[in-house]
Amino acid sequence: MDMKKPGYQSSSQRIILLIFYPSVFDPLDCQLAKLCMFNLCFEPLTTTPSDTAAALLLSSLGHLHKLVWHTGSDRPAVALFRALFHMYHRHCSKTFSQDINRFLRGLISGFPYFIPNALDFIEGLRETTPDSPVYLEILKLLHTQVVFTPEEQAAIYYHFYLQVLKRASLQKEIPPQKTVKFLSYLAENSIMVDDGSWRLGNGILAVCQNLLICHGTENLYLEIGDLLFYMMTRYIDTDIQDRAMFYYTLLTSATDAKIAALLKTVSGTQSFNQALSTLLPENNDQERCSQVHILDEPVLDWQRIKMDIIQQNEESNIYDKNKDDNSDLMSYLEDLNTTKFVISATYSLKIKDVSFQNIYAITVHIDTGESYEDIKDINITSLSCNEAEEININIFPIKPVPSKFSSWIEFVKDKKTYRSNLPDIVLTLTDIMTPLQSDSKGDLYKELWKKLTQGSKQNGTKCIQSVKIIHKDQTEFEEVIKDNLNHYRVVDETDTSVVKFGMFLPPSYHLLLHCHGNSKHMVVFMVTDFPSVLPYIDHLLSSL
Repeated sequence: MDMKKPGYQSSSQRIILLIFYPSVFDPLDCQLAKLCMFNLCFEPLTTTPSDTAAALLLSSLGHLHKLVWHTGSDRPAVALFRALFHMYHRHCSKTFSQDINRFLRGLISGFPYFIPNALDFIEGLRETTPDSPVYLEILKLLHTQVVFTPEEQAAIYYHFYLQVLKRASLQKEIPPQKTVKFLSYLAENSIMVDDGSWRLGNGILAVCQNLLICHGTENLYLEIGDLLFYMMTRYIDTDIQDRAMFYYTLLTSATDAKIAALLKTVSGTQSFNQALSTLLPENNDQERCSQVHILDEPVLDWQRIKMDIIQQNEESNIYDKNKDDNSDLMSYLEDLNTTKFVISATYSLKIKDVSFQNIYAITVHIDTGESYEDIKDINITSLSCNEAEEININIFPIKPVPSKFSSWIEFVKDKKTYRSNLPDIVLTLTDIMTPLQSDSKGDLYKELWKKLTQGSKQNGTKCIQSVKIIHKDQTEFEEVIKDNLNHYRVVDETDTSVVKFGMFLPPSYHLLLHCHGNSKHMVVFMVTDFPSVLPYIDHLLSSL
């Protein structure tokens, strides 16, 4: 008698099958042992396919499956995966693998934290049945479940989902676009997902590394470039920012072969510094050297749109006209010490050379010199010839003097890095001055004038007075100042015979003008707590 022949079941065979068929009352270890013995009672389904045998095998898992489903416990889950492994290892047929796929789909959908068990399960199948397609089939199934996971669930179980994506990103048969989209969601919502943790960022970058190694950059350049750019500029963990910048640099300046070779080395046993040294110029392999091509003529148009001085911390507005103590000099100076001002400039960047239709990985460099705080490099993912990018630049003055900032741009086109100069950013005297606010009596102006003309030190600097004569009568003078200085005029209803101008110079300096005259000329008295500004205001008055 052949017990294993599907078409023939004697009474003794049926008894044996019933003995090995698990019962709901069997302990967990006993159920697993019975399932293994029950599995051996059937001839491999690859040689003698039988729907009845497959149905019996799957039904024998029913009690164990219900125990996992209703408890969500680890021990029953491990026993279930072990039973599935034994069954598929013996009966690795296509029909049976489809049944297992359906089995896993429901299990992982309800319990994402069983994903590590599922990955160990399919890894074991790949090692023992290397010719079977079940590894890729189940991995595709898990990948599809992950990328279509609702956002709320993705935020809770992201650690398990990233394990699936890390495996899936190494398979060329699994399209990577939805993977990058899922990663972008996690990165952009990293604060909500896990407080922008290092673990989350490290998991995202691990998947990105596999994508760059396996899939290259041809079909992912923009998608993964946007993701890495976001992480290197917006992610709150410094280590993650640095690594994202490294990957972004490779993406924009190295070939696919170089990227794969370096990242494989970095992920292996060789140290990161040793791997990075293969990119240095002193290496004999000239193909590894990334050259910057200097362009003689500007290829981008760099136009100023507007420039304003704004108060950064709005909760302490020193120019609030509704404040009762606005004319109180001591209160004003105290507020000034806790207030920071920024010169906010907006520029437009546009391609003007038609030979550069689309450029990527754009970095704008601005050199401010010693009188202004350094400006961080401005990064733009991409720019096409039919669009203009508006760039906001925050300029923090240390010494309020007119200046020119040299600027240049670096970008990538066709895997080559280019550098081109941009027109200087020019700050004139009127750009760095804002009107001194005062009430209708000009009390703040009067208090400041009194303090500055007493020869005391303000902000550690000796206050300076100066006089300039302008050969115009008051009518002519008031006519020519309309375009240049009228904006800074202080209205004093108690004394209309004198023309007064009050200028505030960020971060904390002042320039006051007191003008009166006759039918032949105007005498301009000037006082300031920043003497370096006097040559510039003298030049402005001389040009009137």
